[in-house]
Amino acid sequence: MTDTRRLFVASFLTEPEEAKLAKLTDTNQKLIQTHKPDVRFVSPCKWHLTWMFLGDCNKELEPKILKILKETSQSCSAQEIIYDKFSIWPSSNRPRVGVLESSSPPQEFVQSVEQMQMRLTPLLQNPGEQHANFKPHITIARFKNKCFDQHELDTSTLPLTQKVDHVALVMSDFKAYTIIEKFTLRQE
Repeated sequence: MTDTRRLFVASFLTEPEEAKLAKLTDTNQKLIQTHKPDVRFVSPCKWHLTWMFLGDCNKELEPKILKILKETSQSCSAQEIIYDKFSIWPSSNRPRVGVLESSSPPQEFVQSVEQMQMRLTPLLQNPGEQHANFKPHITIARFKNKCFDQHELDTSTLPLTQKVDHVALVMSDFKAYTIIEKFTLRQE
């Protein structure tokens, strides 16, 4: 039996960034309570910018993945991502997700992530649906059914600015996330 782990590449929020995002959920408690059976908000310790979902990966691939992430961290400079809108993304085979998106992400950052994705994709067991265009986002909710329109959420606490200064290889066991290794992005 092959030893696999469910992996993704991400940058986590700092505590002050988490506190700012928590204001969004606090502001919307009445809406959340009204739709509680159909919506589950992601816990603050799991809020992150997803660079790429890798899926179930053989443990022997991790050194190759880490090498690519280290090289990416040396070529990609730290950036600020400004999340200024809430969207509900549809999915045909998974629950819908509520995300914070950036209307105008730094193009240098987007290009660095897309180059990293191109290098990692051939390593994956099941490349599946890799994103054609990287959209920086933070997943904040998962929906069983379409329970409210994205315009019902009070987004007066936005924008949220995330200082993306690291990239991490993360393992998920569905209950918790464990950072395997984290690399600091180039500072300018």
